[in-house]
Amino acid sequence: MADKFAAISYLGTKIMSNVILIPPTKEYLLPGYQASDFDRVLLNDVMVEVSANKNIVTTQLTRPQGFPNADTSVNSDRRVVSFEGTVKEYISLGDYTITLRGMLVNEVDEAPLDLLRAVVKYCEYPGNFLIGGKFLDPFDFTNVVVKSFRKAETKFQNMYSYTMTLLSDEYVNVKYESVREGTETT
Repeated sequence: MADKFAAISYLGTKIMSNVILIPPTKEYLLPGYQASDFDRVLLNDVMVEVSANKNIVTTQLTRPQGFPNADTSVNSDRRVVSFEGTVKEYISLGDYTITLRGMLVNEVDEAPLDLLRAVVKYCEYPGNFLIGGKFLDPFDFTNVVVKSFRKAETKFQNMYSYTMTLLSDEYVNVKYESVREGTETT
């Protein structure tokens, strides 16, 4: 029996990867939601793009008072001193942005409404959930939140095209001390 989540296209051919949307874990579910509200969703034959920006603070260099107006001047050691550019301070790696593009397909000649409803539950969920896939495994995230989702009809009644943009999101446990009571709270 073939694995339901194996990287196989609707035509039965091998593909680069599928992506699996996995329900939020029980301990991190937001109030009003239950794990049973979500199904595991296989996004078959999806094109995945991952990008990230670094958080870098740049400081513009300025010419100190008393230097000529030229961009360079000569110091006492006869070296050229330049004040062009910026000083960079690496702060951290920003969030990963994951873009998924593909088709929601119903194998029978009907609109894939059940699959669409399952995906929309993830899109409307205001918290993070898990994501998996062969292409995503090397990256340092497993939790994501949906930033945007776009669905469009196609000329075939059993297919909808979609684009989903996700941001990586890791759990952060914040501790603070109450000023009034002097007790630590998590």
